[in-house]
Formats: sequence, structure tokens, C-alpha cells
Amino acid sequence: MRSRWRRSRPNTRRRRDHSRHQSAPLCLQRSGSASCEGPRLVGGIAERQDPRGLPWITIAGFIRLMTHPRILATPLDVPTTVGHVRSWLAQPPVRIVQPGSRFEPLLFDYLARLGTAGNLTTDAQLAALAVEHQAELHSTDSDFARFDGLRWRNPLKVGR
Repeated sequence: MRSRWRRSRPNTRRRRDHSRHQSAPLCLQRSGSASCEGPRLVGGIAERQDPRGLPWITIAGFIRLMTHPRILATPLDVPTTVGHVRSWLAQPPVRIVQPGSRFEPLLFDYLARLGTAGNLTTDAQLAALAVEHQAELHSTDSDFARFDGLRWRNPLKVGR
């Protein structure tokens, strides 16, 4: 199943590109350990040409997780972790995903429907970004099923 990335242009039809957003826990799970290869962390960016969207919240979450001693027995130092991120950002298919004009209403609507924010606030942000950009979000977190209109999948699960 291919996803779509759409950007609106004034008074024109929308352009379609293939894109995927990824969550920080998935980036960490893909890495497997602190001694991983940078481009491999986000689903083989170097080998794939379909666009990949990385929100800053995911990038910051990845840095937080990879450098945290309670998450990894041998955490990476900040320069190494930032080096991995820079290697992703240098790949042609990778794009930084920024909130647009639909982000705020989508986010606040998701939070209102959940009836709570707490630990789901970050998930709601990622869901709002993916819906706004009409992209598929990749995550192992099944909480993303709560967000109406969000296309998401667990790329580590066979048959999904």
C-alpha cells in the first residue's frame, strides 16, 4: 500500500508524492542497539526513494531515547546521535514535516475527542501532522488506531 503526500499550491491541483512519517519509538526499534547504522534507522532511507517525512518532535524523541541510559544499556552520545539524524536529513527522500494551517484544528480536535491528553499528546501531534499532509504514519504503537482519518501501519508486523 502506497501513501500519498500532498502539498497544496495556490489555485492549482494538488501534487501527489509518496511519503511516510515515522515515530521515534519505531526509529529506536529499527536501530536495535546503540551501535547501529544511521540510515538504517528509518527503514532503510538510503535504499528507498519514496519520500519520508520526519517531524521535529520525532527527531527530538529519537535523540532523547538514544542518549538515555535507562533506555539503552550503552546509550549513544549526543554528537553521534545528531550525526545519525544529519545523515538521514542528507538523504534525498527525507523531508522535515512542518505543521501547516490545518494542524491546530486537527490536533485540538483529536485531544478533545480523546477526552484526555497526557501521554497521548505526542501521538495526537504526529497524527495531526500525518493527516494534514495526507501521509501514512509508521509506528509500532497501536494507540494510533484511536485517531480518525489517520492512515498508519506497523511496518514490523507482517501482513499489515
